[in-house]
Amino acid sequence: MAFDGSDGNPNNEQMNALAAKARELQAQLQKELGDAAAKEYNSIVDAGQIKVKMTGDFTVHQIYISPDYLSTHTTQQISDAITLAFNNCKRDIDSERQAIIANFQEQSNETVYKILGQKNDGGKVS
Repeated sequence: MAFDGSDGNPNNEQMNALAAKARELQAQLQKELGDAAAKEYNSIVDAGQIKVKMTGDFTVHQIYISPDYLSTHTTQQISDAITLAFNNCKRDIDSERQAIIANFQEQSNETVYKILGQKNDGGKVS
């Protein structure tokens, strides 16, 4: 085993280092998620005829529908285009959040390995 404790368990210094790094990573995660929540996402549909702007916390800031689009499309087509624009924004937001969380998990696993000298596989230190 790579633990330095005499009984085969992590010693206090290792546990303190792990706890400090975990707090640091948690703060970094919260900052990155906060930045993503404040970031503006845009979706443009049908050659710019429909536009949606929202932030990563799903607050809608603008919906634009071209007057020409309104006069040449049915209510259902307009509804479908708006729905597509919203879903595009949501997909982009979800994708960015998932990337942030995946990075956090990777850094957490690396931290366990560096500090404890063990690989973290599926949540278990082996």
